Amino acid sequence: MRRFYAPDITADIKTAELRGDEFFHLKKVLRLKKGGQARLFNGKGLELIGSVGVVNKDFAVIEITGRAENNTESPVDVLLILGIVKGSKPEFVIQKATELGVRKVGFYNAKRSVPNASVEKVKEKLSRWQKVAISAVKQCGRAIVPDVCFEESLTALLVGTDGFTKLILWEGEANVAIKEVLKNAACKKGVVLLAGPEGGFDEGEVADRKS
Repeated sequence: MRRFYAPDITADIKTAELRGDEFFHLKKVLRLKKGGQARLFNGKGLELIGSVGVVNKDFAVIEITGRAENNTESPVDVLLILGIVKGSKPEFVIQKATELGVRKVGFYNAKRSVPNASVEKVKEKLSRWQKVAISAVKQCGRAIVPDVCFEESLTALLVGTDGFTKLILWEGEANVAIKEVLKNAACKKGVVLLAGPEGGFDEGEVADRKS
């Protein structure tokens, strides 16, 4: 059954309208007609089942017939934070991280990020990056759309992660395996994965995180 992102739906609605990109996908790409089956999800865990009612020039009406159970989410919150990477690589990272169940993807200016970015420069890209996450959720069947964000510093991205298990994915670590760390970690609140850009972490950054 085809899935559509409808962030404003609530559990008690009888009908919902699809406009914009989702309407275009329904009408022009999938060519769904009246009676066609559809699922609507709000990206926060709610998913409804319905059928296409009216298809107009600018929107389609979905008649809700029930609620769908979606138990695809991991009980552990996983946050991926990495140094900003070049070109279209952020989109690839977001797509794959979403498919793997990550709840948040955050980028920042690491010492080896080339070039360093500013909030203003990245702002126009964030909307597109969030759409990549939504598209990946639609394809893989998840119930929650991960948040995609950018901060100029790592410290800003780590706000609110007290109590999370933090793992530094560093190529210079030769003795400790991820499997070993996870086996011994409580992970009660969640896990933060810290990764560097293409050139990896500067040794000073790793030392700062370990201290």
